[in-house]
Amino acid sequence: MALSAFALAGIGVLVIRRRSAGRPLRRWVALLIDSFALGLLMVALLLLSDAFGAPGGDAALEWIRRAAFVIIGLAPLAFLVGLLQARLARSAVGDLAIELRGDPAPGDLRDALARALRDRSLELAYWLPDFQTYVDLEGCPVELPTRTGGP
Repeated sequence: MALSAFALAGIGVLVIRRRSAGRPLRRWVALLIDSFALGLLMVALLLLSDAFGAPGGDAALEWIRRAAFVIIGLAPLAFLVGLLQARLARSAVGDLAIELRGDPAPGDLRDALARALRDRSLELAYWLPDFQTYVDLEGCPVELPTRTGGP
C-alpha cells in the first residue's frame, strides 16, 4: 500500500516538474519521462489490485501484471533511443564543424545549419551595424520574431 502511494507521489512530482519546465527541448527526454511515469502508474495499479483484488479476478490481475512488465520494459528502450539520437546529433555537429572549415557561402551556411539542427525552416539574418538592422541572405531587412515564453 505504501509503495503504491510512493509511486503515485512520484507521478505527481513528474507531472508538476514537466508542467513547470514547459516544452521539453528534446522529444526523447519527454518520452523517457512519460514512459517512466506510466511505469509508475502501472506499478501502483498492480500493487493496489493485488492488495484489494482485481475487479475481474485472477485473469484481470494477470493482465495488469503483463501490461506493467511490458510498460516497464519500454523505459529502457526509450532511454536507448535517446542515446542513439544524442549520438546522431553529436555527429551532425561534427559534420557542421567540418563544413564550417571551408568558409561556406551564406546560402550553404544556412543549409549546413539547417541540417545540423534538423530544422528546414531555419533562416539566417545578419546584423548590419551601419544600418542598425538585420538583413536576410538577399540583403532585405528582416523583422526578428518575438520570443514567446519558455526558457
